Amino acid sequence: MKKTILWICIGLWIAFIFFNSLQSGVVSSATSGRVAQLIISFLEWLGMEPNPETVSLFVRKGAHVGEFFILASLLVFQEIPNAPTQFNRFVRIFIYTLTVAIADEVIQTAIPGRAGLIDDVGIDMIGATIAALGVWIIPKRGKLPQ
Repeated sequence: MKKTILWICIGLWIAFIFFNSLQSGVVSSATSGRVAQLIISFLEWLGMEPNPETVSLFVRKGAHVGEFFILASLLVFQEIPNAPTQFNRFVRIFIYTLTVAIADEVIQTAIPGRAGLIDDVGIDMIGATIAALGVWIIPKRGKLPQ
């Protein structure tokens, strides 16, 4: 039952990633702009003088890292018991997330105001790799999911 629920969560998360990619450039920019403005306001409240372009870049690229960190984290819990070695588990998770990252960028090539960038695949994989390293960390901590 847990496996089925995890696969549903994984499917819903991939749908969320693709939904975000299907947003036009105007909609996507507006969404990241609102988040960036919240961060800028908070940093100004703290007495800092943030650069709006830097904050906006951080928000947009941070969203990539975050989306794929969550996807790979879900896959860590799904895949840990299923592969013969930790390395095989890591490779599986990496391949799954890389496939989604590439598909995500291909989708964006067909959306007005968006571009599919190989750099973004690399950024996606930073988040995925950090989470996928959980195949080594979780078992060593004695918390292997069943």
